Amino acid sequence: MFEGSQFARSRKSTAMRLQASLVAIVLWFAAAPSVQPVSAAPSQQAPLLKAAIQSKIDTDVRALLSAAHAQGATIAIVQGGAIVYTRGYGLRDVANSLPSDAHTRYEIGSITKQFTAAAILQLKEAGKIDLDATVATHLPSISHAREITVRQLLTHTSGLQDYVNIPNFETLAGTPATFDQLMSRISKEPLAFTPGAQFAYSSTNYLMLGRIIELVSGQSWEAYVQQHLFAPAGMMDSATMAQEGQLADMARGYVYAQGHTAESKPIAESWASSAGGIVSTAGDLQKWAEALSSGRIISTSDYQLLTSPARLTDGSAGEYGFGMKIDRFEGQPRVWHDGNTNGFDGSDQFFPSQDVRIIVLTNSLDGGSSQIAQHIYNDLFPAIAAAALRAEEAAQHSASALLYARSLRVMNGLRQPKYLAYRLESSSDGLEFYLWADARGQVWLRGHDGSTTDAWTFRHRTFDYMSEIVHVSDGRRFVSARSVFDPTWYGAVRAMRLGMFLNQQVPVAPRDSTEASDAGEPLKAIGAVSVTGPAVYDIEDRGAASCPNGQPGHALHFTSRSSVYEHQLSDVVIETSSARLCVIRFLARGAGTVVTSGSFEQHYADVNGYWVQTDGVLDGMWQASRLSRKRHGVWRYRLVDMSFPATLSNEIFAAHL
Repeated sequence: MFEGSQFARSRKSTAMRLQASLVAIVLWFAAAPSVQPVSAAPSQQAPLLKAAIQSKIDTDVRALLSAAHAQGATIAIVQGGAIVYTRGYGLRDVANSLPSDAHTRYEIGSITKQFTAAAILQLKEAGKIDLDATVATHLPSISHAREITVRQLLTHTSGLQDYVNIPNFETLAGTPATFDQLMSRISKEPLAFTPGAQFAYSSTNYLMLGRIIELVSGQSWEAYVQQHLFAPAGMMDSATMAQEGQLADMARGYVYAQGHTAESKPIAESWASSAGGIVSTAGDLQKWAEALSSGRIISTSDYQLLTSPARLTDGSAGEYGFGMKIDRFEGQPRVWHDGNTNGFDGSDQFFPSQDVRIIVLTNSLDGGSSQIAQHIYNDLFPAIAAAALRAEEAAQHSASALLYARSLRVMNGLRQPKYLAYRLESSSDGLEFYLWADARGQVWLRGHDGSTTDAWTFRHRTFDYMSEIVHVSDGRRFVSARSVFDPTWYGAVRAMRLGMFLNQQVPVAPRDSTEASDAGEPLKAIGAVSVTGPAVYDIEDRGAASCPNGQPGHALHFTSRSSVYEHQLSDVVIETSSARLCVIRFLARGAGTVVTSGSFEQHYADVNGYWVQTDGVLDGMWQASRLSRKRHGVWRYRLVDMSFPATLSNEIFAAHL
C-alpha cells in the first residue's frame, strides 16, 4: 500500500521495447491541434507533439490500460517545464459515466513522500530540524527512536518494520486511528538491520516524519502541506484524502479481481497521511515539480540533496534520495516515484537528460502506471530504446552470459518437490543463529555472538510455503507460512529476487511446477525473473572448477551493474555434464540483524531425483549494533535425513505451540 511496486527497478518485456524501437519517429514539436486542451496556463504551453507521436502514444496507452483492467486514467507529458500533451482515458466514475480528463483528481499514494521530505527540508532550512539528530529528539517514546536519525527515515535506511504490512491492514485502515495507535502496531517489532546499513522501503518512516513536522511546526501535517507546499507551488487542485468528499472532479477508486471490477473500500486518511495521503491532478504535479526544482519550495542545494542517492554506512550509493527514487531506465538517468492506495495507482517519472516528465494517474489498484510511463518514454525516444535493447542483448550473448542463461533454463525445468522433511544440523564459530517468531507468526533466523552446535527438524509444504520446525534439543515447535530455510531451487530464485536477507519481506509461494498439490492446484512458476538474468550483472569467466559432489564444473563471477540491494549474486559453479548450478554464492549483508559483509554459499546435488541443497556456509563480519565492534563469524550447516513424503496433512501446520 502507498507503493506501486517494491523498490527493485521495474522492467518491461523485450517485446514491448522491440515494438517501441521499430517506430521510425523522432521527437520534435509542431504547432498542430492537440488531442484535447492541455491543462497548463497559456504562458506555460509549449509546442505540441507531432500528431503521429500523439496517435502512437494514444494507441499504446489504451492497450495498456485495457490489459490492466483500469477504469480511468490521466496522462501528461511535460517538456522543458511545460505540458505538451495531456489526455484523459476511460471513466473517473463508472456508476455515473463520468469521464476522466485533465482536471480529474486522484489519490497519488507514495508520490506524497516527496512532499513530506520537502517539508522536512523547509524546517531544516529554518533551523528547526537537524537531519542527523536521532528521532528521539522529537519522538522520544517511539521504539528504537534513539537508534535512528531523521535522515535515515528520509532515505528508508532505518530498519523499521512497515506498518502497512500488518495483518488485516485494509480492514483496520477503514477506521481512523491516532499516530500512537498506528505506531503501537509495530512497537514490538525489532529493527530489520542496523540503521544506515541497508535500504528497505517502509511507509512507517514517512508516517513518523509527518508527526515530526506537526510537532516542530505546530500545525497539522495537512495544514502545513496546504500552506507551505501547495500554495507557493500554485497547486489549486490538490488536497488530502480527508477532503475527498468535498472535491469536484474526484475519481472513484476501483479494484479488479476474479474477472470483475468493483469500487474499492476507502481507507481513513490517518492511515495514509504523510506516507501517502495527497490527492492531486496531473497538472498540479507538473506545477509542483517546477516549483520544487526552481527554488520556490526549498533551496537549490536541498533540491540536489532530495534527488541524490543516499549513502549507506559501507559507503555504497543506494537508489533512493529523500522521497525520490533515483535510477536509470533504458540507460538514461531517472528521478521518480510511484504509489498506490486502495483503488489508485500513479507514477511521476522525470528524465533529466531529455528534460521530460511523464505523469500517469489511474483510478485502479493495479493500473499499470509505471509501465505506461515507461512505454510512453520509448514512444518518445525510440532511438534510445533501441540502443538500450541492443546493449542488453549484447550483454546476454557473451559466452559467460550464454552459459549462465542455459543453466537457468535447465534449473527452471527441474522437478520441484511438493513436500520435504529433513534435519538441519549447524555449527557456529563466533556467530550463532536461533529461531524467532514475530507478531505475525512468521519465523526468522536471528543472529548473535556465540559458538555452538544446533539442530532442527523441518517439514515443509512447497506449494503454500507452510513449514513446521522443531528444535531438536528442547522440542520447541514453530509453525509458519514462511520457509525459514528452503533447500529447493526455488529458494535460491527467491533469494536472488528479494535479496538474500531482506527479512522484512514475506516470500510468495513458488509460481509453477510440473507437479500439483493435493487440491489439484499446480505449484507456482519459478522462472528466472529480472534480478536473476544475465543482463543484470557483468559476468566474468573464472574457468574450470569442481562441484562439491566431485563432478567437474565451470565457475562464473558476478558483479551487479547497479546498487539495487536485491542484486546479491556473487559466484556460481555450473556442473559441466548437466548445466545445473551446484554452487551459488551470495553477498551476505543484513543476515538477521547483524551481518555487515561476507558471503553465503549454498551447495546443491541430486537427492532422490531432486536437485536440492545439501549444505552451506555463512562467513562474514557482524556487529550487534552500529556502535559495537565488528567481529568475524562462521555458520555452517548440512541437511541430513532428507525425504520427500507423498503428502503432509493440514493438521501438521494447524497450531502454534
